[in-house]
Amino acid sequence: MKDLFRLLEMKKHCLMKFIYSCEQFLDLIPENSDKLSERLAFFENNRQSLLNIIKRTDMKIKDFLDKWNLDKLTFSSADKTKINYYIREYDSNIDRIIKLDVDVLNALEKIKGNCEAQIRIVKKAKNAISGYVKHDEVSPKINTQV
Repeated sequence: MKDLFRLLEMKKHCLMKFIYSCEQFLDLIPENSDKLSERLAFFENNRQSLLNIIKRTDMKIKDFLDKWNLDKLTFSSADKTKINYYIREYDSNIDRIIKLDVDVLNALEKIKGNCEAQIRIVKKAKNAISGYVKHDEVSPKINTQV
């Protein structure tokens, strides 16, 4: 039973690190940052690594439980209390992760909107400059009059 609790504790720890990673990312996202792409890449890699660890831990828990005949297994009162604790923690962590994922998605949408706005400004500036250059080539008299 100690092995099961060790695996459940490991999963809880990974979920907490996942939550911390999301919170840290949200805290570090500035509106306009030169290092935004680096932060996004780090967040994505860190998130994927944690998801892989959680997946492997889930597989270990499943393998462990598959070895036991759960229908005939009896749990002590202390074990039941501990299992219920891990279930409550898991549910709480998953709820928190869902909320943070929504916040991360909203933040990424905001970043996307800011980038699209900046791209539109750059396009307008490029068009204005190219219009000036074309105008300058067509009418050299303007330059001599000024």
